[in-house]
Amino acid sequence: MNHPLISVIIPLYNKEECIVKTIESITKQDYDDYEIVVVDDGSTDGSVALIQSLNNDKIKIYIKENGGPASARNYGVENATGKWGLFLDADDFLEPGSLRILEDLIHKEPHCEFFCCNHYIQADNKKTLFSTKFKEGYICNNFFAYQTKRIRPRAGAALFSMSLLRMNSFGVMKMQIVSLILCVTLKHIQAHRRL
Repeated sequence: MNHPLISVIIPLYNKEECIVKTIESITKQDYDDYEIVVVDDGSTDGSVALIQSLNNDKIKIYIKENGGPASARNYGVENATGKWGLFLDADDFLEPGSLRILEDLIHKEPHCEFFCCNHYIQADNKKTLFSTKFKEGYICNNFFAYQTKRIRPRAGAALFSMSLLRMNSFGVMKMQIVSLILCVTLKHIQAHRRL
């Protein structure tokens, strides 16, 4: 069995109004070494049926009882087969070329286990870059960079090695990520965030 390089993990709860657009932002990438792992966290709308109607072999759907987004992300990590994990919320959208750029970073920086990217915030049809202070380079003091808003690991803007994800559950990792001294590559690619 051939495992993909990147698993895009999407926790899903009642997002039928946007989940197809989210998935299409992945399937329309100029890159194909990925899988999409959707973890339905007890949705009561038609989200799952919409995803199933896409009839795409790259999409794996898992259905579980509602336990919240961290629980769904952890479930996605358990079932993902990729070497790297990218979390994407069900109402986020990847910019064109994002997965290709992330693949390039993985190959250029094989010693890194975590890549954090800048991202756009989208509200009222206006797109704003989150960090204007730091656009590209290395950050080795995550805590300072996090506190000064140079980086902010979030869904759609952080790529983790699966070995790192499997060592820590998502709820625990969220706090550890700002204190670990990791060499982080920051690149200007991004996911939209619908607010």
